[in-house]
Amino acid sequence: MFKRLNVFLFITSCIHHLRHNLPPISFWTFILAVALVIAYLAALTRFYTGDGFSNLMLILYANLCILLALHHAMAHLATRRQAGITALLLH
Repeated sequence: MFKRLNVFLFITSCIHHLRHNLPPISFWTFILAVALVIAYLAALTRFYTGDGFSNLMLILYANLCILLALHHAMAHLATRRQAGITALLLH
């Protein structure tokens, strides 16, 4: 009971902090991104059989591979021009 309450209080304090320190569009974009990630992981686990931990590790490994591929593509595209490098470093 108390662990659930502590997790709930932690989440609400994080949301309160983000809401007051981010512009409204950034806050709602962040909330939407978190909801999409949770829905994505929940949908993916429906397609796998076996224990949950090995499925989660497999999903995380696949997502890491996708993230690395995107990182390499962005690094390649950003280093083609000086303006791209500046934009990548400032954001």
